[in-house]
Amino acid sequence: MSDQTKAALDVALTAHIADVTDGNMVMDWALVAANAPIDSIGTGVVSYWIEAPKNQPVHVMAGPFRYAGEHVIWDEDDD
Repeated sequence: MSDQTKAALDVALTAHIADVTDGNMVMDWALVAANAPIDSIGTGVVSYWIEAPKNQPVHVMAGPFRYAGEHVIWDEDDD
C-alpha cells in the first residue's frame, strides 16, 4: 500500500470512528482483507492481507483482533 493510500485510510478511519462514537479518537488500527485471484473464487484458495499504521508493532494490532473475537457479539442488528 502506498504511503498516500495508507494516509488516506488513516484519515477515513479516524473520521469514521469520531462520527460513530461521538468524537472518540483512534488509538491503534489494523485492517485484514481476505482476497483471492478471480480464477480461484469458489475453490477455497484465499490469502489475507494485513495493514496497520507505519511503525505499529504486530503485538499492538493483535490485541484488537483477539479482543473482538472474544468479546464482541456479532449480529445482524444495524443499530
